[in-house]
Amino acid sequence: MSTILPYISICIATYNGASKILKTLDAIAANTVLPEEIIIFIDGSTDHTLAELARFRYQDLLKVSYSENIGRASARNAAAQIAKNELILFLDDDILIPENTLETHAEFHLKNQGKILTCPTLTITSDNDFSNFKRSLEYHWNKEASKNTDVTFSAAFFSIPKIIFEQTGGFHAGLSDAEDYEFGWRLRKKNISIIVNSTLIGTHNDPVSCTSFIQRNRQYAKANQLLVEQQLLENNKYVPVAPNRFKKLLFYCFTQVFLVRLVDRNFFKWLYRPLRFKLYDYISAGFIYYYPEKPLE
Repeated sequence: MSTILPYISICIATYNGASKILKTLDAIAANTVLPEEIIIFIDGSTDHTLAELARFRYQDLLKVSYSENIGRASARNAAAQIAKNELILFLDDDILIPENTLETHAEFHLKNQGKILTCPTLTITSDNDFSNFKRSLEYHWNKEASKNTDVTFSAAFFSIPKIIFEQTGGFHAGLSDAEDYEFGWRLRKKNISIIVNSTLIGTHNDPVSCTSFIQRNRQYAKANQLLVEQQLLENNKYVPVAPNRFKKLLFYCFTQVFLVRLVDRNFFKWLYRPLRFKLYDYISAGFIYYYPEKPLE
């Protein structure tokens, strides 16, 4: 077994993650050093997650807890409460981390007391061309995040001293989505620095389609609007703005269900890449921002 770092706990909340959790754990096991414990908090799963966990080669590192659907925010908080070490690395159950992750996070916190380290992720490549489009978006988002301190905070891949997590109240248990964005905003409000390591990139092991991308971003938009309505955020850049009438008419041409179906079937893959990616952009933006109530079926 690799060297154990006795002051790091990894916390993973999962719901029906049987198809991906073992790959996530194997990526952790491939690191140059290992954490002292990996806490898996199963939140009401009905699949065979436990059977998959039993296949992990380092059983002595695992601490598994279970609850009945308390929600993602509460599940993350519960995992953090179990953690016995001073540093917590939070991961989503579908994030594959690089081999130098634990070493890099440990070194960062030794040199930067009281700060948060967050890392970007890229969607895993797949046969679905839309996944490649999303990766191109993520490259752009990650580039912006590396030079902008006012970025959307993601809980998919970040580390935080446990004492800071507890002092700031952890994730808002009353939220069912966007709880990481609200938490990041709260950290900044308390002048806690969030540093982005743009070179340590995780792989998001969740192939995306045009349909699922639209659905997820519609959920994000509603969740962010709810944060504003509940006065949990200030100066929220996600407050909806009435779309320009000309643009709305233009995007109507692209907001067509049959186009989404064609994208998901790789119908446009023969087009020049910049052209088809622009087409994907217009189709998804139309459904997400200009016509968010239009059915996808």
